[in-house]
Amino acid sequence: MFCSSCQSSRNFKTSDLSEHASTKDHSNATNIEIARAEFIKVSNNPVDKTQNHVGALMKIIFWMVENDISLNKLSEVVKPL
Repeated sequence: MFCSSCQSSRNFKTSDLSEHASTKDHSNATNIEIARAEFIKVSNNPVDKTQNHVGALMKIIFWMVENDISLNKLSEVVKPL
């Protein structure tokens, strides 16, 4: 997301950059981008942990099947946190 001034022009004078950066429109656009990036980072973290946990459980189950260990013993192999 860009503020309306950023969208309309890419050619700023050096003196205009400091004035432009202090406008409310530019500040709001910048804050929205920061919030969006933070939201994506925070929402992906629990998903990644869940995928890693499920992957580890699948590897344990595969190992148990390869070694002819009954799946009834899964609760003894995997202790809840």
